[in-house]
Amino acid sequence: MMRVIGILLAYVILAIPAAAQDIGIRSGEHDGYTRLVLDMPARAEWTLSEDARHPVLIFEQPWTFDTGDVFDRIARNRLVALQQPEPGHLQLDLACDCDLNVFWHSDAMLVVDIADGMPANDRITPRVRPEATPEQAVTSDNGDGAHIAAETVWPRVRRSATLTQNRLIPPASRPQDGSEAVLANDEMQQIEALARKREQVMEQLGRAASQGLLSPNVNWPEAGAHRTEHDPPSMDTAVEAPATDEPPAEKHSALDNIRAQSSIDRDFLKQGPVISGTTGEGQTCLPEALVRVSDWGEETPFGRQIGPLNARLYGEFDKPNETVALQLARLYVYFGFGAEALYTLRLIETPSEGREITLAMAEILAAGHAPPGSQLAGQLECASSVALWAAMSAPNLPENTPIETDAILRGFSALPLHLRRYIGPPLSQRFLSAGRPDTANRILRILDRGPEPDSPEIGLAKAEAKLAEGAVEEAGETLDEVVEKAAEPSARALVRRIETLWQDGGEISFEMAQLAGAYASETRDTPIHKNLLWAHVAALAASGAFHQAFEEVDRIRSKGDAVREGLLNDVMGRLAAQAEDLDFLQYALPPASGPVPELSTSVANATAARLLDLGFAEPALAYLRGGAKAPHHRQRQIQRARAALQLAKPRQAEVELLGLEGSDINLLRAEIRNRLGEHGAAARLFASAGETEAARFQAWLAEDWARLAADAEADLSEVAAFMALQSDRPGSDPATGQLQRGRDLLGQSEEVRETLRALLDDRGVEDMDG
Repeated sequence: MMRVIGILLAYVILAIPAAAQDIGIRSGEHDGYTRLVLDMPARAEWTLSEDARHPVLIFEQPWTFDTGDVFDRIARNRLVALQQPEPGHLQLDLACDCDLNVFWHSDAMLVVDIADGMPANDRITPRVRPEATPEQAVTSDNGDGAHIAAETVWPRVRRSATLTQNRLIPPASRPQDGSEAVLANDEMQQIEALARKREQVMEQLGRAASQGLLSPNVNWPEAGAHRTEHDPPSMDTAVEAPATDEPPAEKHSALDNIRAQSSIDRDFLKQGPVISGTTGEGQTCLPEALVRVSDWGEETPFGRQIGPLNARLYGEFDKPNETVALQLARLYVYFGFGAEALYTLRLIETPSEGREITLAMAEILAAGHAPPGSQLAGQLECASSVALWAAMSAPNLPENTPIETDAILRGFSALPLHLRRYIGPPLSQRFLSAGRPDTANRILRILDRGPEPDSPEIGLAKAEAKLAEGAVEEAGETLDEVVEKAAEPSARALVRRIETLWQDGGEISFEMAQLAGAYASETRDTPIHKNLLWAHVAALAASGAFHQAFEEVDRIRSKGDAVREGLLNDVMGRLAAQAEDLDFLQYALPPASGPVPELSTSVANATAARLLDLGFAEPALAYLRGGAKAPHHRQRQIQRARAALQLAKPRQAEVELLGLEGSDINLLRAEIRNRLGEHGAAARLFASAGETEAARFQAWLAEDWARLAADAEADLSEVAAFMALQSDRPGSDPATGQLQRGRDLLGQSEEVRETLRALLDDRGVEDMDG
């Protein structure tokens, strides 16, 4: 008796995880109907309540249904809402008098099709006929002696069929005036309409059969062997169904002998590679039972589950029981203890597929990914939970590889809550890194369904998702919250926060820099240490503490600490951009002996440009040695030309600018022409660059009076016109009298005097004659 009770208790305990599962629901919009697919743990009995607008799909198991993403892909023109009035009940709120078609596909996929119902004025009202008894059969004569026999539908299926029929054809209504003639006429019209519908159905069946979408599964009766409606079909004539992997379904009627699907159904059911059990490259998918973690433990305390297994782990002569060892390792995986699972698996000497898969899963939990070449690799196309662990088996998702995303999400939803919270953040990060932010966000939404607040790991994952969307401010707030929690991910969140502020050129407080330094001291000999060292120095530079930043750089160099590549380059770039002149010159001027530090082309160009702005041409050239590639080679040539001009080498500057064009280049070339005394060419180049005043000055130096006289806005245009007139006037005639020449000079002097007085007035200079 006690043994029976123990067995019953075991069944009850094993049933608890299955009963507590969330049932994922996928949705899709098709021409003429909306499809819902319920990813069930296994096939189960169901019933459908007879409610025209609010039917309820009822299961015996107290399942809950994940309806969060249903309306992301479908409109609400047929299905308005999904409700769960109680566990195991899924209520469909319909927007129309729709037709429902519910059927099983594969091992555990329940498909619900919601099709458009017929318009009210096209519906027909059939005559009410008594329901056939289970012993009766329905026959259809096709006119040439062949009959199709079918068993009567069982009561549960008949109720669903009647519900669909009642939506399509509402019950007949009696005439109000009691006229039997009218009633007889209505009944005749109904009979004719039913005949037309029957012909349409037979036509559609024939078309489907010709397309290979419908095939009978019975032997046709021999010629002349007619059955009557009272003769049940002989089961001896049935063709034996081919063997499949699907579990045998309960036989309800001879309708099971016909398998029908539309072309849309056929394409839909071919989408998942689980149908064939292989990937696109022909690799066989692993059985889902090998990774079904939800079956490996229960929602009872850890000690209560591990104790009995530990007690049975060793047998006689301290030899491990390999079966118990595998169970114990899987229990460790269930609770997320990867290192403990690895230790336990080493006790198993007999190789098996179960051991190898569990070993790879334990490595994922312990190290973040499985070793290269694990059996989980290459399983991303499998439409089962195997795809989830295949996605976690490598540090990054492979490029240009199909991924069964829906299977990954289903498998993730089926994990125990604590395991979802553990692997959810790294799984989300993998999809973000692979350029799939939508899938990453769906994973994070699944994590939101738990009752507990976000862990720091989940907060960090959400911040990364926001950064991928460009929501930098929201991401910064989330990162700050993670940093304030002072948990294990806080150091990574701090590095990420400093990185985002650094990239945007934002201000970083000195306190944040000190916090990064404290974390760097605490995390020696850990992978994140070098990133924290970079964050510490970068934050010091961004906060304006350049002296402390360069001291820290020298300390890191002297101790030989591993640090992120480009640390000094980053600090020098920020130095050139925002440091005070004295601070900049202190660290940017090259040492008396030895070369300048190796910097990126852009930072070296920026450092040289600021040195040239301050008049240090020779030190600037030290940063401009060597070639440069696009897009920085143009700036390098410009800075070299500027340095040559400051060193009074205009010809060298002209050589540096060969091959370059643009208004900024014309300004440099104008200055080169000025240095060479070619003021006319300089005036034209300044004018082409839009520098009008500089062009006028060069024209004056070139004594180009005609150009200045033609410039109506020039203050010296009148003077220039006078000078142009003087230069064009011929020499004095000796025959002209001395008195006349004096009179002409006096008149010209008066004109010049008036022009100069006007020019001085424009410049705000007082008349010196007064």
